[in-house]
Amino acid sequence: MYFTSKAELLNELANRKAHRDAIEKRVDDAVYREYGLTSFCALVRSEFEKSLLAHGHRMDDSSTYGILARQITGACVEDIACMLFARYLGLVFCAYSFVRDSFFSGSCDKLFRLKIPYVSWSRKGNMMIKYEHIFGGNPIRYSDLDMVRFDRIVHEGKSVMDQHVAMQSAICNGASWTRADISAFYAGVLATLAKSGKPPRNVWLDNGSGKDILAETYSVDDALCQRVRPCAKWYYFMYLAMFVSGRFVLLETYDNENGGVPEARALFEREMNRLRVETGLYPLVVKTYPLTKDMLYINSHIIGAGPVAMQTLEALEPKGESTVHIVRSLADAVIGYGKT
Repeated sequence: MYFTSKAELLNELANRKAHRDAIEKRVDDAVYREYGLTSFCALVRSEFEKSLLAHGHRMDDSSTYGILARQITGACVEDIACMLFARYLGLVFCAYSFVRDSFFSGSCDKLFRLKIPYVSWSRKGNMMIKYEHIFGGNPIRYSDLDMVRFDRIVHEGKSVMDQHVAMQSAICNGASWTRADISAFYAGVLATLAKSGKPPRNVWLDNGSGKDILAETYSVDDALCQRVRPCAKWYYFMYLAMFVSGRFVLLETYDNENGGVPEARALFEREMNRLRVETGLYPLVVKTYPLTKDMLYINSHIIGAGPVAMQTLEALEPKGESTVHIVRSLADAVIGYGKT
């Protein structure tokens, strides 16, 4: 299912670009059969371009985008390592967020966006980790925020996303990667399906307090105002269909021997196989290193050095063929920056 080497990926990308129109027709047909949604590939391009423009970037239709999809993006080890990895693959890196998703304190990925683990190195070369709470020295109980929308979590006038993007901008000035958000895309899809009378059976609905509850119905206005979001079991086929034609490559892995979410891996495998049956092709998913805790650290030395640190890291030349090992080696370099 995964692509695990640069040569393997580039060969497949060349083949898919040469037959893109035919592939997108197959993808459109598959999505229509599944959801009753027409012109899916054109919709993806249009909404992606709008989101890029909203974040100060223009879409390059001749390029392939390497997508790291997370609820909140920023300047953690994984963000930087995957940006470097995308450059190694010859892709335009895009940090693809979903700020309309909700917070869950039981997920390290989500928790560490609010309880930020900063790593630094002592003069003796010892690693030190200090947690900084978005809410300051008197943090609330994070479980109280469970199911609160990320875009509703604000401290001192700044959203969680704003604070992480500020760190990202400080080190790269927006030049090293592009940024987009998928929230509006899902809002448009849900609105279209509500109008056609073919909405999903269940959605997550803002109950008025900023928290999401499971609901069986929603209005077109709910969708357009992003008061609803789809459930993963419903949208995952559509999500992975974005990565079939070669315009986008997903940087991801659901294999984590030290933890992970078995349900997410099973869903990923099931929908990957379904897309293979429906379109004749697997989505382009390049296997990266699992999202372990250290991949969520933020290196204080990089934040302090800014673009100078990034110049050093961008000069690295990864070795080997295994994509997992390459991402891990880049992550180690990001974590180790500043060590004497």
